[in-house]
Amino acid sequence: GLRDRFLAKIASIDPERAVRLESLRHVLPPRPGGVLALLDAMPLVDVVVIAHAGLDQFGTFGSLARSAPLPQPITVTAWRIRCADIPSDLNERIIWLDKQWLRVDEWVAQQLALAGHSAPIDPS
Repeated sequence: GLRDRFLAKIASIDPERAVRLESLRHVLPPRPGGVLALLDAMPLVDVVVIAHAGLDQFGTFGSLARSAPLPQPITVTAWRIRCADIPSDLNERIIWLDKQWLRVDEWVAQQLALAGHSAPIDPS
């Protein structure tokens, strides 16, 4: 679905990046434009990546609010990357961002396995 269309678009621009991201199963490939703009605008700040598992079943905030109390727990994690550890080169930054998304995808897979769900999320 949507994941495959995103990967096809990436492959038409950067085939190497598409190969790097083809293992994503639980999150869509990152769209680096906004993150790169923020990194350029604030080069001396650290980055915090926040990942969650369990919200995928809610398409909107309204559907989430109407489902309270939630039938399943929402799991959240976060990690901090020091600005000194973020590459300054554009291509290296995109690779760095992709690695963060791959880490998110793996973490979501682990959470689903712990919850007894092994199937990938269909974000389409």
